[in-house]
Amino acid sequence: MHLPTEVAARAATRYRRGVRGWVTGTTEFSPFRIPLGNPTGKDVVHRLDEVKAWLAAWRTYSGPGAVDTTVKRLDVYRRVEVPTHLTLRTAEEVAQAAGRTQAAELRHLRELWSLLRAALGNEPELAAAFPGWRSWDTETALRSIRVIEWLRTHDASQFYLRELPIPGVDTKWIEQRLGVLRAITGDIAFRRITPEYTVRTLDPTLRINSFDRVSLPVTAQFDHTPFHTVLVVENLATFHALPAVPGTLAIFGAGFREHVLAEASWLSTKRLLYWGDLDSHGFGILHRFRSLYPHTISVLMDAGTFHSFRELAVREPTVYRGDLPLLTPAEREAAAALHEAGGLRLEQERIPFDHVELVLGTIQEAEIT
Repeated sequence: MHLPTEVAARAATRYRRGVRGWVTGTTEFSPFRIPLGNPTGKDVVHRLDEVKAWLAAWRTYSGPGAVDTTVKRLDVYRRVEVPTHLTLRTAEEVAQAAGRTQAAELRHLRELWSLLRAALGNEPELAAAFPGWRSWDTETALRSIRVIEWLRTHDASQFYLRELPIPGVDTKWIEQRLGVLRAITGDIAFRRITPEYTVRTLDPTLRINSFDRVSLPVTAQFDHTPFHTVLVVENLATFHALPAVPGTLAIFGAGFREHVLAEASWLSTKRLLYWGDLDSHGFGILHRFRSLYPHTISVLMDAGTFHSFRELAVREPTVYRGDLPLLTPAEREAAAALHEAGGLRLEQERIPFDHVELVLGTIQEAEIT
């Protein structure tokens, strides 16, 4: 036997599953019948007070929906009219039965839908973007309309996202809602800021336009430079501290930004070395970098380096567990040693630089050990 207060959960579930279609008109509403759990003769004998309270509650019910009844023979009451179902005939009644929050939300969503549809059209796109604009208040909807109308009348590819001249709308506001704006309008191709990376010459006799370090757009072609070797390092402190190495250019890889270098196709023409942290994430970055440039050789990422300076290693907070098929046998041995030691990591800047200088001093040899 379900009391009026107990049907709210069923109504809330129905509301949650159906509100999108009811608001946008993509789903036709069907009356929702909630069974109320009729008492049996045994209930009358053993739970008479509960049966009386249940009957009284539904006889005086004044909430949303219609109470369906039937005449049933009960031992004590003989033939009695008892409620069988609560039928919620409209979406509004479902929302009201679910609670005040849902009832208020449904009213607001219907107003939002009317506002957006009247201003923008695009009903299929608006309906698909419902999860994104469901939480909007009216002011947010009005601002979004202004943004979308501006996008429809301007070539967004001529503007950076942070320079859109739309009154009353700041850049961060647009960035936070860009996903739903794109869902409504389609892809928005703003003017793209070309990523850059920083390079530094390690050869005192070779300069880059008279500078020892510069930032380059990833689209720059650098393949005709006199450098025959490129060393990519993961950490900024290491990048600045690297010793002199003849014929070598260093690149600050910035750890997880290795994908930025995907467009630097000139790297394919150089001897390419990579030095990252001796930890699971460092090997993950190496793997992804090697997927871009298969000829990459790792430096100071071997088991010997780990064992030599194990006392400087610390426990890795989170371990990368992805598959790394592009690692060499020596690199796999090092990764296994880190794992067997309890998930340790040896950051590259922790390795004494006299050892780094010794290893990098062999950089012109055919093999790097």
